Amino acid sequence: MIERFYQTYLINADEKIGLQIRVVPYEPPPFEKVYGRIIECSEKEKLLPEVGTPNFNDSESNPTKRTAIVVFSLFSEYYEKIKSTYYENSTVTGELVAVFQPTHEVLQNSFAQFHNQKALAEMYLLSYCDKIAITAMSTFGYIAHGLAGLQPWILRTLFWQIPKPGPVCVRSMSVEPCLHSPPFLECKPNTTVDPAEVVPYLRSCEDFNTGIKLFD
Repeated sequence: MIERFYQTYLINADEKIGLQIRVVPYEPPPFEKVYGRIIECSEKEKLLPEVGTPNFNDSESNPTKRTAIVVFSLFSEYYEKIKSTYYENSTVTGELVAVFQPTHEVLQNSFAQFHNQKALAEMYLLSYCDKIAITAMSTFGYIAHGLAGLQPWILRTLFWQIPKPGPVCVRSMSVEPCLHSPPFLECKPNTTVDPAEVVPYLRSCEDFNTGIKLFD
């Protein structure tokens, strides 16, 4: 599955951008709110190609460049919205943009082998992208950017209705995943110490305050 999809859709792309959008089934935020945060992150970090009137006199213009955007989500709405945006509009740089989505399973079925095989294939496909944006607290995204050896943009506030304070996305400080449930250090009787505060190569995760990750 990995080889078929890559050879068919991605092999000729000059740049591959992967978006992993994980929205939990309980208390999911509205589609437009999530999509708005994705676009806000993209504009702030220049993640996706900017749409608008092409300016071929600009030094950054490249009408021969081919960019592939690959959306990884249980739902198809995000793919359809992004695809229609680039179908109906040109890019400022003149580059050609194609948008793909391998699957849209709607519901996660962890006990179905074929469902898990497709999820594993998508983790590898996401890892082949040149730029990666993942959803906060998603182990799917952690595995993909770890395989890629890339520091991803982390899309925050996609899990609950109430947005968290701070930016909608942040760049990961390292390629390492976040350990959500780390052990605490017992330095003295009846006291615990956050290892991220005392161990030099550990930091608190950008997307989960009580988690820790390796950091160089």
